Amino acid sequence: MTAHDTRKKPNRACMSYGGGVQSTAIALLTLNRDERLLDVTGGVTPELYLFADTGDERKATYAHVWKMAKLFEARGQRLDIVMKTQDEYTRGRTLSEHIVTSNGGRKKNISTAPFFVETKSGTRLAPIRRGCTSRWKIEPLMQAQRRHFSPARGEKEPQWQQWIGISVDEAQRMKDAQKPYYMVFYPLIWMGWSRQHCVEYLKTQTYADGSPVAIVRSSCVYCPFHDTEEWNHVRSDEDDWQAAIEFERGAQQAWREGRLAGIKAKPFLHPSGVNIDEVNFEEDDSQLTLWDNECAGICGV
Repeated sequence: MTAHDTRKKPNRACMSYGGGVQSTAIALLTLNRDERLLDVTGGVTPELYLFADTGDERKATYAHVWKMAKLFEARGQRLDIVMKTQDEYTRGRTLSEHIVTSNGGRKKNISTAPFFVETKSGTRLAPIRRGCTSRWKIEPLMQAQRRHFSPARGEKEPQWQQWIGISVDEAQRMKDAQKPYYMVFYPLIWMGWSRQHCVEYLKTQTYADGSPVAIVRSSCVYCPFHDTEEWNHVRSDEDDWQAAIEFERGAQQAWREGRLAGIKAKPFLHPSGVNIDEVNFEEDDSQLTLWDNECAGICGV
């Protein structure tokens, strides 16, 4: 629910669990029945927790999500993993596989990452319009919610709250619901919590096995919206780093062969127009604000 949504708040809720800092903080506040959260939710807590998996998260993120799933189970809750599987062009593939094998340049039903490409003027690189968030995150999440809550056809009143972990320092990402039969609710906004509040809280928490909860950021390993800090996290794991390099190479090969749907200029993961394994990250600051300006706040909260 945003400040602009004045409709009556329903007493049923689900949560989009991204695996990142903010959504993990909300999940733990909920599982712990923390009064600071319950005060702003009126005692309502999610009955459904959903993680939309593109198949391309960092290894550390997957390890964290699986441990959180065990904690949910230990607390009598369940974390459901959802993936985009409903058409012949995505079934059985990760998002990266889908992008680089996009059926001979087929332009429909292809979910493209926000690659950096040369603009028409040739003076700079800019990210292209992406379909990955809407088709690989939002759509699977909404399908799972509709199956669970079963809104009546033509329903105009919100039947459930969709919780999203956007904090006060990211308030520009807040959006209203896309359909009338649910409403979006931002617990951290109403609590007045920033990302740093969430970090400090997570430092006090443990998994079901007693080990400390990891503080990770969730997004595809190759996401062009990474800032330098996040790229350095990717580089710290050889498997993650190699996956990002191979994805960029695969996308560029698909582009050369006319198989990268609708993209006319050579795609890069970095705005410098240099292949990702050749970027000097010690001197780079060109991506520091891209996430905040462009990200919809669904992938990695």
